[in-house]
Amino acid sequence: MRTSGCIYSMYTQKAYRMKENAKLLLKRFFEGELTEEKKKETSQEEVVSNYLLKQWNQTSDLCQDKEAEKRIWKSITKRCHEKPRLSYSGKYIHLFRAMAAAVAIVLIVAGSLLFTKQETKYLTCYAPNGETLTVTLPDSSTVWLNSGTTIRYPEDFVKNRKVELEGEAFFDVKKHKRSAFSVLFADAKVEVKGTSFNIKSYTDAPIEILLVTGKVDFSVNNSRGTISLLPSEQIIYDKEQNKIIRSKTSPAEQDWRGGVYKFRDKRLDKLIDIINRIYNVNITIERNKYNDLLFSGTIRKSEPLSDVVDKLVISLDLKYRKEGNSIILF
Repeated sequence: MRTSGCIYSMYTQKAYRMKENAKLLLKRFFEGELTEEKKKETSQEEVVSNYLLKQWNQTSDLCQDKEAEKRIWKSITKRCHEKPRLSYSGKYIHLFRAMAAAVAIVLIVAGSLLFTKQETKYLTCYAPNGETLTVTLPDSSTVWLNSGTTIRYPEDFVKNRKVELEGEAFFDVKKHKRSAFSVLFADAKVEVKGTSFNIKSYTDAPIEILLVTGKVDFSVNNSRGTISLLPSEQIIYDKEQNKIIRSKTSPAEQDWRGGVYKFRDKRLDKLIDIINRIYNVNITIERNKYNDLLFSGTIRKSEPLSDVVDKLVISLDLKYRKEGNSIILF
């Protein structure tokens, strides 16, 4: 069973995983496990040579250590000037092969170092159903995670203020003049400087963004435009229909952080999804015709579940029964 909190996890680039064999060969080379013949074969493998050449070109832009570059070149020239077996008729061919083998070996080193640089460590925070979690980010911004929510952000967050969100979270972002703050969710993102806002992005419902203070820019991937929200404005984005609805709302009515949930004309099926997450239960509706019933009222997390169910059946003129651990409305 998952527990709420934050855990470290290592995520490696796809290219790194695909070239793991090259690293293993490199390790065996430096430990003296490869024969001279195997070293030559390794350096001449098409997959290895093509890939390493690509990595070498990329590494030249990344390398800031000029002394390291000199040492690498010295290693190449040293290997190239070792006494190769030369025949009179093919001395240039043999020399070229010796140089290619030396360069390939150095490229393996450079590629291996580049792989290490591409590794990114993330911190993942999770609030299971029935619980909430408050997280303080490295830049002193605060995030409140609602039930069934996960966020993920890089360890070097101060330099790269990006948060990946699944679920619902309220953000109170500290302003940094030179560093924007981005939240990535589904196929969209919100970018801010310093502000407070709420994002609801569960897989089974439209996305909702509510701005409390400041300003945010909302955009959808592969879309040229952005939508700027002002305080007390809300966006509902239906990604399946590619539809965006913008409206005015009351942030106080939707602030769930204190355990108080206020609803106005909320569809019953959507309300049940929220109650199931809050209480970590399984409530279902027996007939689809009841899905469109609208509920207006307040639910407090401190209320017993039985009181919440009674509130629903009385206000919507329904009945319920229990079957095992499930509650069925009808």
